[in-house]
Amino acid sequence: MKRALTAWLMAGISAFLFACAGRPAPDVAAAPDQTRYTAHSFFYDKGKHLTTNYRTGILVPINTKVRIVSTGSKSIKIELAEGAQAIEISNVANYSGQDINGILGRMFSPTPIDLGRFSDQDRGLILSGQVGVGMSKDAVLLALGYPPSHKTPSLEGDAWTYWRNRFVTFVVEFENGKVARVR
Repeated sequence: MKRALTAWLMAGISAFLFACAGRPAPDVAAAPDQTRYTAHSFFYDKGKHLTTNYRTGILVPINTKVRIVSTGSKSIKIELAEGAQAIEISNVANYSGQDINGILGRMFSPTPIDLGRFSDQDRGLILSGQVGVGMSKDAVLLALGYPPSHKTPSLEGDAWTYWRNRFVTFVVEFENGKVARVR
């Protein structure tokens, strides 16, 4: 019951943040062979991205054009460019707090995300998958993606925990909705 409530709250918060960011509503009905754009930066290693959201491997910046190859109950297969790098996105639901449709909706957009409302410095950080002092929560989501829900049960909190790799975490701390420090 608690896990279902947490997932429901995370989905509601995600929808609220999408609406506040002026983004198009997520299209969770992405069928194979549809073109999409990454809605936040993420990393992959050896052709895989886990929704635990490790920050190692090769960066896929926000607004990268992708082709949805296939979707299953626990994974999404994409290609970064026609016939190029294939990536399997494996949903670790205990850490993402989402089912595969939730992952589709928050990772991919039918249109590129407008970064024009951010400063040049914040745009640079978002595109490089990094975070810096003064960034808004929305900018952090675009730059880093979503923190694992088992360590950050609410995006309303002032501390979001991310994984650098399987063993090392870092915390983005906010004051008044802006990044105050990263530790």
